[in-house]
Amino acid sequence: MRQGLPDQRVRRHCDGPPVIARQGDCQTCFMCEVYCPVDSLYVDPDPANAYGLTVENVKQANLFGSYRRSIGWAKETRHLRRVDDHFRLPQ
Repeated sequence: MRQGLPDQRVRRHCDGPPVIARQGDCQTCFMCEVYCPVDSLYVDPDPANAYGLTVENVKQANLFGSYRRSIGWAKETRHLRRVDDHFRLPQ
């Protein structure tokens, strides 16, 4: 498993794309998307209402790796790193 991803969270399938092993345990923390070095993951911010998402329409909307890009973790968005202050706890 890649560094940054919790053990046994993503399972590979020989006949399709990888899937989240225990999707019911997902807390929508976005860490799997952030740590994916090839931008092959998309975490919907509202998973309860994410019906109808397909690999094709996520790809067309350029959503794979979009959170990673929005917080400056991609080379081309490095200038946005100061925008993400989620690590700061309210005072």
